[in-house]
Formats: sequence, C-alpha cells, structure tokens
Amino acid sequence: MGTTLAKATGKFFVKKTFDRTLKEARDLKVKIEVAKDIVQSMGELKGAFMKMGQMLSISDDLLLPPEISELFKELQKDAPPMPRSDLDKVFLNSFGKIPEGIFKSFDRKPLAAASIGQVHKAVLPSGDEVAVKVQYPNILKATQNDFKNIDQIKKFFSLIFPDVVDVTNLVVEMKRSLLQECDYVKERNEMSVFKSSFDKDFPNIHVPNTFETFCSNSILTMEFLK
Repeated sequence: MGTTLAKATGKFFVKKTFDRTLKEARDLKVKIEVAKDIVQSMGELKGAFMKMGQMLSISDDLLLPPEISELFKELQKDAPPMPRSDLDKVFLNSFGKIPEGIFKSFDRKPLAAASIGQVHKAVLPSGDEVAVKVQYPNILKATQNDFKNIDQIKKFFSLIFPDVVDVTNLVVEMKRSLLQECDYVKERNEMSVFKSSFDKDFPNIHVPNTFETFCSNSILTMEFLK
C-alpha cells in the first residue's frame, strides 16, 4: 500500500508540475487513475485494506464522488484466491491432512474469495454437500498489523480527497468487526444460536448446519445451500 500511495502521489505531482495549478492536479480524471491503482492493491492485500474498499463501495456518494465509489465495487467481487500451497498449509495446520485426505471430494477452485478467506464446495465422507470457508494464512496477524499502520488508510483518503469527512470512527468500527470476522469458532457458535432461535418461529429463514468435526479456528464447514 505504501508503494501504491507513493505512485499515486507521483501522479498528482506530475500533473501539478505540468499544469501549474493545484486544481488541475486533483482533476477527477487523475483521481480515477489513482483510485484504480489503489483498488488493485486493496484486492491483493486483502484484510483491512480490502475491507475498507468494500465499505467505500456501498457508501455511494456519501464519502466519495460516484465515479470513484463505483470503482471500489470491484472489491465486492472475487479477490485473487490463495495459492494451492497456502490452501494446503491451512488444512495441514488444522487437521494434519490436505483437503483430499479429509473430504470425499473437494473443488480446488473457490466459489468465491473475499477479504479474509475463500469458500470451496466439497462433499463429506457421509455424502453431504458442504461449503468450506478457509481463512487465509496469517490473515489475523496481517489485519492487526494493518491497523497498526492506520495512518496509511487515512493518508489514502486525504490524498484523493483532502476535504473528505474524518474517517476515524469508520476505521474504529471496521477494526472491531473485522477482527471478529477472523474468529471462525465464534461464527460457528453464533450460527448455532441463530439456527436454534429461528427454526421454531421463522421456518422460512434457514441457517446452515455446521459440521464441527470439519471445523477449526481457520476452517468453517457448513451445509451447502443453493
């Protein structure tokens, strides 16, 4: 992100040098170019930076002009998946086996990849179809480090839009929620609570079953729902 911001600053500087006006330097066209670079970096970095981009994408024009917030909607789509070796590493750390040693079948191509993990379709030895959410290696530590460098996130805002509202509260809330999202044990427990709460009074709401034997701190195996 530091490299991307340096590159972005350079684009502003060049524009300012040639046009001689700060107004021209912060022309919308230049901001869009810079935003594209930052969106790409956020997708590759995942964690806190990608989550920030996703939050921006649903803000419409509340924080950023629509031309810019539209770019961040790319981060709602699939992020680059983790390498095969990293995927195996997560399973080896949790179960001492690669996915093929645990499931009857396991689709290596993820159904989706997001800010802290990706989801694969698999079949249990029992024949049950499941969705397996796998957390990126060391993503919790990486996310915690992202928040230590929170000034980088704020610098991003001030670089593109110096008059943007203070995002401190947004960042604080993002930190709280994102660190909770990294806790797959908590998520599985809360899914169970919601399921027991809804099953009786709201039969039209279906919360997937989870399979504890195939879950860990970094893997969450759930009933596959089409």
